[in-house]
Order: sequence, then structure tokens, then C-alpha cells
Amino acid sequence: MALRQYVQVPGALDTGPGIREPAALRVGDLFFSGAITGLDPQTGRLGSTPERQAELVFEHLRTLLTQTGLSPSDVARIFVWYTDHKLRELVNQPYLAMFPTQSDRPVRHAISRSLPGEATIQLEVVGVKGQGRRCLELPGLAHGGGIPGLVPYGVEIGNMLFSGGNTGRNPVTGEVGATLRQQAEFSFQNTRSLVEGAGLTLDDVAHLYVWLQDRRDLEAVDERYCAMFPNTSSRPVRHVIITPPMSSNTLLQVEVTAVRGANRSSIGPAGGSGPAPLGTRMGSMFYSGDILGKDLSTGRWGEGADAQTDLAFRNMVSLLQSVDLTASDLGHVFVWCKDYENGAAAARRLVDLLGHPNDPPAIHSLVTDLPAQAVVALDITAVA
Repeated sequence: MALRQYVQVPGALDTGPGIREPAALRVGDLFFSGAITGLDPQTGRLGSTPERQAELVFEHLRTLLTQTGLSPSDVARIFVWYTDHKLRELVNQPYLAMFPTQSDRPVRHAISRSLPGEATIQLEVVGVKGQGRRCLELPGLAHGGGIPGLVPYGVEIGNMLFSGGNTGRNPVTGEVGATLRQQAEFSFQNTRSLVEGAGLTLDDVAHLYVWLQDRRDLEAVDERYCAMFPNTSSRPVRHVIITPPMSSNTLLQVEVTAVRGANRSSIGPAGGSGPAPLGTRMGSMFYSGDILGKDLSTGRWGEGADAQTDLAFRNMVSLLQSVDLTASDLGHVFVWCKDYENGAAAARRLVDLLGHPNDPPAIHSLVTDLPAQAVVALDITAVA
């Protein structure tokens, strides 16, 4: 097992359901943060304005990096979660202050979403220590709200590649596809171009997030996914997340993580998440799709957040055991929930079930659309 170091921001206390202390876990050379919220260590409360919360989340990121022996140059990917796209500029200012060099910035994916309590902005970060960051671009396409050069299209760091949200833009004209099917085709095409342009192949793809506005459009996503990965016994894991309306007429985004030169092992039958496997192991890395809180032998759902977390935990352990890993190898856990009360209960229960409260994985609870009977679902990254 790789050396593990769990750290928290001193004085930034848990202030309500779904709001956890800013924390991170280093596993070997990998860095995973949980939700980094704009809590003020001087007061133990959220920053009083969105501007102050934006400043605080980047201050907390710097603190967590320093505590684990990393620096901003080791940051590979930043998720930015905010309650309104209008807050983008508030994030740009501290982002540029931390990453001033245009040719050397982490990839960033900004997503509008409901956040707990009075929180307006959260960060979540993946880093790799001491490997050097190489920014990747696709000609004619840009991230960062259409501001050329603000955010790279992708980043290669060590043997890993991370993208932001690949939107459904025509790679020739730069225009957003007129229909969902066009956008799905362009999104997957741009994802392929990014991976292959970095010298990797589709066999190196470990994990895909698909951010989709309307669940009814999932068939078109399935078609493009299956066309790109036709071998049903060796596909990357995929997690489709229903998300609120995105900017610029965007109906979906595809986000990729790849691991260069690692043999992909798909775990579980396709059908756990549509045509995708339940999990993928790539070398020392393991990624899951959504792990639900139901008994797989009977199909019965747990009643309430604790019962569903118990069942999801049991399903997670079984999945990890199938690739010779344990719950002690967890690096990061998304707790997807229908509301933050259930998300907070599930996160607490998860830590109890893990049995090592001083060394938990980085955890982030987020509200999302789930199957009708589900109240929580887990989405994990583990490191051997």
C-alpha cells in the first residue's frame, strides 16, 4: 500500500449538512482533495460574500498542498463547483494568481450546481507530485468560457492525462452542434483527438464522466461510447451525471482520465451503468461508476441514507476485492445524494464503516439526479 497522509485546514470547521472541513489525502505521489469550501478559519463560518469564499477556497488549496509537500505546479485538475455561472469571474482572479503562467496551468472544469447551505463556490483537486505538467490544446477549440488561453484543454502530468469538459463543438468550425446527437459526436471526437494528440491511445482511457442535461438523451451518448470502445470486454468505466443547464447551448460534456501504458481491466458485466463496466483497473489506479445502495442478490433498495450507504459500501468492498484491493486503498469518494441531509448522513456513515476516522479518503457530497429509489450513490477512486 502506498504511503497515506490525511490533512485538514486548521480552524475551518464543519458548519452544517454537506459542508465538511477542507481536507485532502496524499497517497504516494497522488493528491486528492475533498470539497474545499470557503470556510473562514478565523470565524469557523463561511465567507460572508461570494468574493470572500472564492479567495478562501484557493487559500485552503494552497494550505492543503503545502501540508502534503506539493505545490501549485503539481495540480493536474480542478473541479470548480458554483451556484451560478455568473460567479466565474470571481474564480478566475484567484485562479490566475495561483497559476499566472499561461503555458503552465492545470485543467479546470467549472460546473453550476446546488451547494450546501450558504456555500457559493467549492473546489476539488487532483494532483501528482513532481512529474511536470504539460498543457494540451486542440486547434480552434478553447476552454475557460471562450477566453482563449485561460484554461488548457487538457493536461498530461506523469503518466496521467486529464481533460476538462469536452463540449460538443465542431472541431472544424468551433460551433456548438445544433442537436444532442451532433454534440455527442463532437464531444467524443474531441476527446479522442485530445488523447491521441498527446501520444496515448483509446486503450489508455480509464474513466469518463459524461455531464448530461437530460436523461432522455442517454441513448445518443451510449451510441457514441460504444462506437469509440467497441470491445465489450475492455471498456473504460463511465459515470453519467445529470446536470443543470450548461452555458453556451451545451447539452453535454465528456471528461476523460487516461493512464499511459497501463493495461485496462474492466470489472463486472456491462449493464451496471448501461453499456459500461462497473469499474476499471489501470495499473495501480481503480475507478468505479456509480455504486448504488441496493442488495445485488435481491434487487431490494435500502431504506434511508444509512441503509443505502451500508449496501453501497458492501457493493464497493466486493468490487474492490475483485481487483485485489480493499477499502483502505480508497483515495477519493464522491457521495452523490438527493439532498444534503442524506449526503451528510451517508458521508458520516461511510467514515464509520471504513473504521479509520483519522485516515479517511477525501470525500465530497454533491446533490444530483438519482434513480427513483436511490437516495445516495458512491463513485470511487482507489490506489494500490
